Amino acid sequence: MNKAEVYFLGHSGFGIIINNTALVFDYYIDPKNILPTILKNVEKKYFFSSHFHHDHFNKNILEYNDANTYYVFSNDIKIDNIVEGNITFLGSDEKIVIEGIEVITIGSTDEGVAFIVRIDDWSVFHAGDLNWWHWNGDTAENLKVAE
Repeated sequence: MNKAEVYFLGHSGFGIIINNTALVFDYYIDPKNILPTILKNVEKKYFFSSHFHHDHFNKNILEYNDANTYYVFSNDIKIDNIVEGNITFLGSDEKIVIEGIEVITIGSTDEGVAFIVRIDDWSVFHAGDLNWWHWNGDTAENLKVAE
């Protein structure tokens, strides 16, 4: 099995390098400036954003757009000026294959989607805001839905 390098960017953001491919999930902040290290010397870059909330989607990732960059966004994300490039918008329970990488989405208990990404011998799960939310003071009905 090939090795994977996993980097925590901040909040829900993670970067993973697998076999010269970078997977970046829910980039929002990067206080240690790790993203340039993740993107350096990789052949392909995939950016995933699970939903539109500012702490899961930062439009600055569009600055990395080139022929070897792919974006997979939840379909609740709206971009004012669509850029030319490899951008795919997905809702829950969808499956696509991009350059041999399989992406499956599942629903969230908040907004958007969660991702299952299969690359080579690896399966990566990124939950976005999929969570068993339990807010103090919430109604019994809402707690049951979250459960």
